[in-house]
Amino acid sequence: GEVVAELPKRIINPEVHKPKITAWDAGWNVTTVIQGMFVLSLPYSVVHGGYWSILAIIFVAYVCAYTSKVLVQCLYEENEKGERIRVRDSYVEIAQAVW
Repeated sequence: GEVVAELPKRIINPEVHKPKITAWDAGWNVTTVIQGMFVLSLPYSVVHGGYWSILAIIFVAYVCAYTSKVLVQCLYEENEKGERIRVRDSYVEIAQAVW
């Protein structure tokens, strides 16, 4: 009784308050957080790791970009006409196709 009375209405009934955020807003927030962490941590990593740390960061960025391209390619297959069609929608479906 008393505990429920102290909780905000949006916790008790989620229909009272729905957050208004789009997928683009969420993507923008994630992107800026990642970029912010990189910008703030780059001088620290160079001081402690030397210039080799810059090369390591570039290498890791290349590996991440390559991996993302491979994952996107795994979402598609070619049909008889040679056209690429999307046949998978998630990491789970990619894993099921592999194993």
